[in-house]
Amino acid sequence: MGRAIRKLSFVLVIASAFMAQSAHAALIIYTTRSAWESAAGGPPVIFDNFNDITVDLDLDTPGVTRGSVTYSTPSGGGSILDGGPPFNSNVIVDGTAHLWAQLAVAQPSYTLTFSFSTPVTSWGADVNPAPATPGRSVSVATNGGDSGSFILPSDDNTEFRGFRTTDPFTSVTFSAATDPAGHGIDNVGAHPVPEPRSFAIAGLWALVGGLVLHWRNASAKKRGN
Repeated sequence: MGRAIRKLSFVLVIASAFMAQSAHAALIIYTTRSAWESAAGGPPVIFDNFNDITVDLDLDTPGVTRGSVTYSTPSGGGSILDGGPPFNSNVIVDGTAHLWAQLAVAQPSYTLTFSFSTPVTSWGADVNPAPATPGRSVSVATNGGDSGSFILPSDDNTEFRGFRTTDPFTSVTFSAATDPAGHGIDNVGAHPVPEPRSFAIAGLWALVGGLVLHWRNASAKKRGN
């Protein structure tokens, strides 16, 4: 029995270390959709291409909710545009309706927040910089405690930007790192996690159950002898 208890203690220590490590993971940035989807286990379950938008929509708080995602800007720094000329036609991502993120650092400070109705572990989208913002840095911060940044395309091209984390979150905010970083956003995706860390917990209990069963079998054999 003492040996079984030592094994159980070892399993609990390893599981606790694993879960603690998961809680402090950093953002992993991706610049291609294929690599992002491969790492996340497939195409995003949550997806929005805004193609049904026929009129421009301001994202002033409380924002605009579409499905399980709410898009908001606290100070008027973003819109969902119908894709038609002339307003911001230079940041159209694929020729259709899209998000316009007017990120700036001061006077006023513009940010854009995505809020999800269920916890997620990823965010990704196609982006296109404004004429004055190619190569600018965009800061990212989740309410799961993780942060990072990505660089906008170096010219007037549409490219993918996304991230993953093992720390589930329900909102992510984008802001200008230093200089204004306005850009268009389209084909937004995310991967939900209905029960965070449930697989780790299930695996832990499976190991505990296996050790208990092993101890019972060993005890039964001893009594039979």
